[in-house]
Amino acid sequence: MSAFSSSSSPSSSYIVASFAGRGNGLLAAKNIEAGELIFEDKPISWYRRNVRPEAMCGHCGRYIAHKDTSVACNLKSSEANAEDSCCAQVYCSSACRDLSVRDGHRFLCQTVSGYGVDSLSRDMGEADRLGHFGLAVQVLCLIAERYLASCTGGDSHSRNCPGASSSRAENESDVRLTPEAAGDLVLSGIHSVDYCKCIHAWRTGQIDTDEDMFKNLLRPAYFSSHLEHPHSIARRVLSNASAWGKGNEAYQQEFLSSNVMSGEYFSSLCGIFVSNNLQIKIVGEGLEADSEADGTGIFPIFSKMNHTCDCNTRNQNGAVASVAVYAARPIAEGEEITTSYLHSEPSTMSVRKRGRSLSQYLFRCRCDSCVADREKGGFDSDDVSSSDEEEEEEDEE
Repeated sequence: MSAFSSSSSPSSSYIVASFAGRGNGLLAAKNIEAGELIFEDKPISWYRRNVRPEAMCGHCGRYIAHKDTSVACNLKSSEANAEDSCCAQVYCSSACRDLSVRDGHRFLCQTVSGYGVDSLSRDMGEADRLGHFGLAVQVLCLIAERYLASCTGGDSHSRNCPGASSSRAENESDVRLTPEAAGDLVLSGIHSVDYCKCIHAWRTGQIDTDEDMFKNLLRPAYFSSHLEHPHSIARRVLSNASAWGKGNEAYQQEFLSSNVMSGEYFSSLCGIFVSNNLQIKIVGEGLEADSEADGTGIFPIFSKMNHTCDCNTRNQNGAVASVAVYAARPIAEGEEITTSYLHSEPSTMSVRKRGRSLSQYLFRCRCDSCVADREKGGFDSDDVSSSDEEEEEEDEE
């Protein structure tokens, strides 16, 4: 379980622009030199995968080498019994704990604690090895917290939270949000796709599918096999009454009955992580020279970057859960700022394998490199099926 990070700061180096057929993207607002920092981004939510919870700060992600230097969460609901415990999250400092509380950790703490941290990890299990379902549960908790704060005038934000800031609650207390509006606020501007479509495209290489067949036959089958179980866990987590607080039962029922808790919304939420998530590598003091803390997160600025195999940026990780994006070469004012969605160097992959790897994002790359390679190979640009040899290579990765 991880926490919600503070908002990223916008940069004067870029503007968000709309691109025909490709949604939003980033455009250089000035001439950018090679090696220049374009922006730094912090995740809306992130999920760690290969490090013990007590060894990593639940807010910034910094590695905690010695347990006696950590700061405990120690949050309880106002109705908690003496024997009740919180989520057992730890932080590298009191400042990080207070920022985590400000960004919605109280609600996440109490909902997940009510379910049981160990039970949640066990029930998700191998099905969530990429962290997408864990992220979905966390973001649903953040949406619920934002919704409840608007209903109660901010009480849900500050109740029994040491160091909690009321600034966000004050800004929102005069606006009664619906659960759907709270979801739009949390996920503002992040491109969403259907998770089931992503899985279908990845498995078959077919990006375009008959909508009626997909809706009536394929989507129910994919939902049943991939999402039904984690969706039921999400509903059980959000059904924990202690996080909602005494007297807020009507708000809880409204949220649980809303579209935000539907299977379709859950599929869309998981689709956001498939199409926008970024792997987090945390390096720094306390970790072995050849080891990294691994996780995945959804970043508000980075998620708006479009793909090209010959991208003009490079990413750099550090000692906290964030990403710094630098110019890999000079970028002219008005030029699109791009990244690569591929997990390997594009030049080492065949055009078919690049196409197959990108199919889960539901688009076909038409960069100069891919177009030239397709023409050289003499096959149709829409053919992203892999050869048997490439299928075997993908299975081994």
